[in-house]
Amino acid sequence: ALARLWARIDGPEAAKASYPIEIPRLPSRRLPLPAPPGLPEGFVLPAALAECRLGPLRPIAPGVRLGRVRLPDDPTANVMLLRLGHGRRIPDHSHGGVEYTQVLAGSFRDATGRCGPGDLAEADGDLLHAPVVDSQEDCICLVALDGALRFRGLLGVVLRPFL
Repeated sequence: ALARLWARIDGPEAAKASYPIEIPRLPSRRLPLPAPPGLPEGFVLPAALAECRLGPLRPIAPGVRLGRVRLPDDPTANVMLLRLGHGRRIPDHSHGGVEYTQVLAGSFRDATGRCGPGDLAEADGDLLHAPVVDSQEDCICLVALDGALRFRGLLGVVLRPFL
């Protein structure tokens, strides 16, 4: 790449003679991935999920829906879509491993601050947090967990089998 850059600086004739520039083909566009049942009508999922198997988002608590995402290369990975209604809160918890949360729509706030669309939040066993949706719209996230959630309090114990 550096050699091509220097050739281009030297002039167009030098670049053509020594380093023909090939224009890479852009990948073909995929149609928007249809959202599984339980997501808002017209919601478009990221193209990166096109090869994944998406389960329906099922209610696990009032205003909270959860759906499994099966990765083609690792069907045992703990990945899910999470939809939380306005004002909903996940009970206080920490993690037995690392949790990555990509916000697709809406926003939430926790001990680390506010996360909105496009933000990626990382949490581990050192962080005790209770995310709460602070947007007027539902918060929809893609969550990947490496290890189990460690809930605190009675509500967390009740929800443990579902999360």
